[in-house]
Amino acid sequence: MNLNQAFQEISEYLQIDINKLKEKYEEISKKYEGYNKWSHVTEEEFEEFIQNIRNPSQLRDFYANTKNYIFELMEYHATEVKSKMRKHCIEIMKEHNVKTVLDYGCGIGQDSIEAAEAGLRAIAYDLPGKTFEFAKWRFKKRNLNITSIELTSDEKLPEKYDAVTCFEVVMHTPDPIKVIQKIYQILNENGLLFFTARFKGYKLALEYNQKYAGKFDGIIQDIGFERIIKKHMWGPTNEDGKYLYVYKKL
Repeated sequence: MNLNQAFQEISEYLQIDINKLKEKYEEISKKYEGYNKWSHVTEEEFEEFIQNIRNPSQLRDFYANTKNYIFELMEYHATEVKSKMRKHCIEIMKEHNVKTVLDYGCGIGQDSIEAAEAGLRAIAYDLPGKTFEFAKWRFKKRNLNITSIELTSDEKLPEKYDAVTCFEVVMHTPDPIKVIQKIYQILNENGLLFFTARFKGYKLALEYNQKYAGKFDGIIQDIGFERIIKKHMWGPTNEDGKYLYVYKKL
């Protein structure tokens, strides 16, 4: 997927004129610098929202109701570095004979789409809301047999999986350690966890999760994983959030 294809899908789904959409993006591009332009729009919306919440459970409301996350994630997934990382992950899965992969916090579903297109059985897992509805529309549009499961409670998932992808998710959650413990439980023996997270330098990362910056690799291994890959993917080499981590369940 490139940026023009991303615009086309957003335009079709949200019934927005594609030329107006591109004009809006040009305005944003002139206003903001950096790797992902639309993320700044989401950040501004989030900063206003976070001032008014009273408990962590209300965070679900933001991710369920914002439309900006659709724009941000479509732009992000259209980048060359993200496309390169997806292809690299699928290569690793094939090398390890992965058959089933759960996309934990799937967002717009691009990782699930490319896993399914590569012949894997893909399961998309996320909070119910506008972004997940868009993901499911994208699956149907491509006629892909991707299972969609809504994260509505702490109930157990119906099966175990050969691999789980968890990209840019845990820093948004009230309890990142609990997320990894849950992933450990739903992986088959010797199952793989593909992981990225930015605990610092990203305004949607919860402030009280910054304590995990530089430490979360060790936490994941303490839970019962062995790190088998740490690969730099983009940006400064001294930031953990710029690396892809792959772990094997012991």
